[in-house]
Amino acid sequence: MKKITLYILFIISNIGIAQNGFETWNKNYTFINPIEVIQSEINYAKKIEKDTIQSQYYVSAQKYRFVAEFTGNERNISQEKIQSMANVVSLKFGRKDFITYEIVNSEFEFLIDNIKVWMPIQTVLKTSFQGEIPKGHKVLLYTLFLNEHTMEGVLNNNFFISEFTNNWE
Repeated sequence: MKKITLYILFIISNIGIAQNGFETWNKNYTFINPIEVIQSEINYAKKIEKDTIQSQYYVSAQKYRFVAEFTGNERNISQEKIQSMANVVSLKFGRKDFITYEIVNSEFEFLIDNIKVWMPIQTVLKTSFQGEIPKGHKVLLYTLFLNEHTMEGVLNNNFFISEFTNNWE
């Protein structure tokens, strides 16, 4: 009986390993065009700013995936961007200390439809990303889109990189 149980466990584990490890990610992260999302957010912000009766402050958080070309450029993330991301995470998920400089301290630049977009990346992913994705290569990014519109009319759109793969086709 023990041999049969071990054999069944062996077969199940091999089936699990053979499946695409990103199937669950794909189900949870909607495939989008990030430029269209940003433009939609800009249009929405303009609409909100015209209506002085409505609150000018709002946040949103969505899980998105999309393909982008890595330019190879990196920069330190600003404290203002970290604060904006932390505000959204705090309001949407109740996690006040989740976004810190230890969790995210830099951004990578990507080309999407010939438009340059800077995206924060989790510190724990940085080394593996740089080792796996060469400059000029396309990558499938899994991001948490953190959107904040301040009372002063500042719109912060951040695609926070949660995972990536160069093997999606």
